[in-house]
Amino acid sequence: MLKPYACQDSAQAQRLIKELPCPLRSAFTRDRDRISRSYAFRRLKRTTQVFPSSDHPTFRTRLTHSMEVAQTARILARNLYVNEDLTEAISLAHDLGHPPFGHCGEDILNECTSPWFPFNHNDQTFRWVTCLERNYLSFNGLNLCWDTLEGIVKHNGPIVKKDLESVPTIQSFSSNKIDLLLNTHPSLEAQISSISDDITYNNHDIEDSLQAGYFTLDDLLSLPYLKAIADKHLTSFSRKNPRQFVFELVRHSLQEMVSDVLNTTTLNLQKIRPISVWDIRNHSSQLAHFSEEMAAHVQEIRNFLSSRVYKSDTLIKNRLKELKA
Repeated sequence: MLKPYACQDSAQAQRLIKELPCPLRSAFTRDRDRISRSYAFRRLKRTTQVFPSSDHPTFRTRLTHSMEVAQTARILARNLYVNEDLTEAISLAHDLGHPPFGHCGEDILNECTSPWFPFNHNDQTFRWVTCLERNYLSFNGLNLCWDTLEGIVKHNGPIVKKDLESVPTIQSFSSNKIDLLLNTHPSLEAQISSISDDITYNNHDIEDSLQAGYFTLDDLLSLPYLKAIADKHLTSFSRKNPRQFVFELVRHSLQEMVSDVLNTTTLNLQKIRPISVWDIRNHSSQLAHFSEEMAAHVQEIRNFLSSRVYKSDTLIKNRLKELKA
């Protein structure tokens, strides 16, 4: 049973191009299926998350990352009694516009396109789902429903006036076709998708980075949060098998972060007592987030990964090597 502040699903939905409802699926389920079957989604299997997949077949790509985000998001949506299908659709779509080579690729593309327009991966995602996909006879793009488009556009929060220039496709669509209410917060489903992205990459990048040799297990356990998890759950595991050890470490870390977001969001909802999704959208801040304590732990992990992995000379050299291949 969905809460009254969830996005209510049905076969009918507001779309730019009117369509007959699907007799077998609700609107959000249909959107999820269109996203997962799109060319843009399949292209993510060749798009780097952090490490080139050619280095090892088990390294995450943008495709497997998006699938893991969707899994985490569904858990949160189910336990918060909001719409799982919409949450999954937004999660699967959130990185469709990412170029290869991580955020470095985005920076380079922005330099190349700057004489004409800024390149922004969120704007490129929106371009894919509203224009670039050419599989349907009746329309370009995927003709997703309003709630899905809104969630894709604003999953990280409102788009304020000073940022509109960086997302020209989104701005034009919202101004001339369907108003996406860019200055409000998104639905709880979209907020869940965003925090699930944070939970997912901060954990799976630990696993991949250790396997890639960017740090040791001892380096990793210098972080108090991860050391506490190891002391609590992994005293019976031998560190002689670091791959198994870190998998279990990440598994427990994921559970801790999901539980923290679930508890924090539940408390936030109890404070404002929303009776519709518009109470969520019109609230002054995001409601789905980490507690202050967990946010500090997550930032500590981000800082560690940034210095040891994302900004390392080794990773930059490997990306240049991949670019020349």
